[in-house]
Amino acid sequence: WAEDGIIESYGDFTEPEEIPLSEHGSTAGMDEAQIELMAQALERREYPAGTRIYTENDDVDELLLVTRGMVNVVATDSEGDVIRIATLPAGMTLGEVAMLSGGTRIGSSEAAEDVVAWALTTTAYQQLAESDPGLITLFLENTMKMISLRVAHLRRQLVR
Repeated sequence: WAEDGIIESYGDFTEPEEIPLSEHGSTAGMDEAQIELMAQALERREYPAGTRIYTENDDVDELLLVTRGMVNVVATDSEGDVIRIATLPAGMTLGEVAMLSGGTRIGSSEAAEDVVAWALTTTAYQQLAESDPGLITLFLENTMKMISLRVAHLRRQLVR
């Protein structure tokens, strides 16, 4: 936010554009036909800045591919304090760990700025897995890479 404030005050600040699905981290290595098949399974969502996207401990029936904006993920600690777990930019996924594990959300998420995301429901995911296992394998590999990057970042924050 500090960098954005400086750029807005002193530089030519333009609102970030939505990235195409072909440039999203979860679709890396997919060909045009696979990306089109993926796009057909997704539902476009828009969240104005400040909107609660998910609530901590909710049941999960979808994950989001963020294509515009930033999402803050926060959780409440044992003393009732809210702590930021992550800030996810365009190109990242949200809710994938909970959806793929069948668990509940580990935190709440809020649109830090206007967000556009594409929802992949559990049903659509299962249909894709049946119709194109290769696509889902690539999607899962890409998702695991993004999760690994997030875990490495969290480790760096915790172990200073």
